[in-house]
Order: sequence, then C-alpha cells, then structure tokens
Amino acid sequence: METEERLDLHSQLYLALTKLGIEPTMESLPDRKRIQKLVYLLKIVGIDFGFEYNWHIHGPYSPQVTKNMFDIFERNFRIDYSIKLGGDREHKINSLRTRLGKLIYSVDELELITSMIFLKKTIGVKKGFKREVSSLLRLKKPHFKDTHVKNRWKLVAEIEKIA
Repeated sequence: METEERLDLHSQLYLALTKLGIEPTMESLPDRKRIQKLVYLLKIVGIDFGFEYNWHIHGPYSPQVTKNMFDIFERNFRIDYSIKLGGDREHKINSLRTRLGKLIYSVDELELITSMIFLKKTIGVKKGFKREVSSLLRLKKPHFKDTHVKNRWKLVAEIEKIA
C-alpha cells in the first residue's frame, strides 16, 4: 500500500500539470518530454516536488518524474481533487502558463528553454555565461540556432522571476 505522502505527491503533481493547461499523458515520447520539461519549470518557479535532474539527450531529465507519472497512469491512480496545492503555487502556475503561452505545446521550445536554464544553473551566472550556454548548446543540441537561443533569454529571465 502506498503511503499517504506518495498519494498526495501524485495528486499534487497531476493537478499542477492540469492547471498548466495540459492533459498529462505518458503515451508518446513527446508527451513524456513535455511532462519532464514542465515539471522542471515548476521546480524553477518554486514548486519543487523533490525530483533531482541530470543532463540527458533531451536536456534536463529526472527518472523520478517518469516513475511517478507512470505510477499514476499504470495503477489507475485516482486523483484527489480535494488536495490543494497551497501557498502561492496556483499564482506561480498561472504566471508560468501565461509567460509560456503557446510554447507550452511545443516540446522543442520547452526543451530549449529548460536546457538553457539547466546549463545556466550548471555553469553559474558569471560574465559571459550566455555565450558559454550558447556554446554548450551548439555542441549538445546543434539543431537550436544561436539566434533562437538569443531570442529565448528574455523568456528565461521572466520565468526565473516567477520564483
């Protein structure tokens, strides 16, 4: 039997994703990538479910997110809609959803934004960090062009201010 704490985590995770305006599903690789990136962005804005992230093929990745989401769907977990997210979490979710706009549906955009944030946090904010992040992205993800990366820095800053 799962602990009440795990059930609450599942409900809160699922509810946070639905409040972002997506229907959480793990059916396809793009679905799983979208959830990974959105849960990472939730962490960035201060809604931390305790998942650790590492660098992976598609940017920041947490095996714990995948496990928990599959637990929800494979076990026909019933979401407890009476659970509240608490504090200013709903405000942060609404702010994130607003700032992302239509980009929330683009797995490639989410991959770029989360990769930029992850690499920025990895190397630290120092003189020339944007250039260094761009250089790392050129190596790790050459399909993201420099101009595209440059155009996303403003959005990254807006997302980080939500926290």
